[in-house]
Amino acid sequence: MRQGQHLVYLRYPEARPGSLSGIWNMGVATLSPGRVDFQPAVYDTLEPSGRPSVLEGLEAASVPRRLNRQDTRYVTPRTFMVMTYQTSGGTIEIAASPDSLQQIRETVLQPPVA
Repeated sequence: MRQGQHLVYLRYPEARPGSLSGIWNMGVATLSPGRVDFQPAVYDTLEPSGRPSVLEGLEAASVPRRLNRQDTRYVTPRTFMVMTYQTSGGTIEIAASPDSLQQIRETVLQPPVA
């Protein structure tokens, strides 16, 4: 991964049952003030797969929590933690290392510089 990119897992907990509500998508997040560019990826090589998403208007809706039993079916690094965010497109959950979650707080949740 390049500088400024983070391995994350993303899911949409309010999506219709049977869609992406319970499945975590692995990918690479590139952070910038006010937004996260998420590129789904597969394998240990993080080969891009699928369309990238831009997540804007992030507001923290929870404090970091440990992975629960269901989360660990998809999120393999056991040291990752989960945070819930409100975005302009709805509720998302991001699982990442504690350092990456801190970087999201410091970079993305800052108001964009005018």
